[in-house]
Amino acid sequence: MSGQARHRLNQLLCGRPHWGACGVIMKVGDFVHSYTKGIWQIYRIIKYKNINFQNNKQEKKVTVFLKRFISTSYKKSFSEECCDSSFVYPLSDDEILELNSFIGKNKDLFEQFNNYMPKPIDAILNIKIRKIERVELKQFTELIKQKKMTYREINKYIVQNNLNRKIIWIHITICI
Repeated sequence: MSGQARHRLNQLLCGRPHWGACGVIMKVGDFVHSYTKGIWQIYRIIKYKNINFQNNKQEKKVTVFLKRFISTSYKKSFSEECCDSSFVYPLSDDEILELNSFIGKNKDLFEQFNNYMPKPIDAILNIKIRKIERVELKQFTELIKQKKMTYREINKYIVQNNLNRKIIWIHITICI
């Protein structure tokens, strides 16, 4: 099951989307699931207010910064990402037990993970665009980085290239 499918299922089970799956409050240091497969640890949480450019209304947002420890098959898989808090949910009790057992048997790997420093993320862009292929998404993010586009320029590009049709949520993290 994809991360987005798990997220949607979780929303249905909980009754509504909100910070923390089913009302569970998560904090820095917690191991969680995210929209990308694997077991992740929260290393930073930012709460802020954002202006939704489509309706010009202010909204509260929570962005969670994560570093991946292992893949779903319990293989080393260090990486980082950040996303809206609605895509993050806690491990089940069984998963926590399994993870703790794995850590007990793989202390060196866990020490490497604790010493792993995620790449700094200097800019985050959350936008709504139509679903596009990975190659197109990579080209789009590279264009933004190379041209150092402003928010207005990005929105203009989205409209000019019909990326605002049949909208689904695409979270783009731009590391400059």
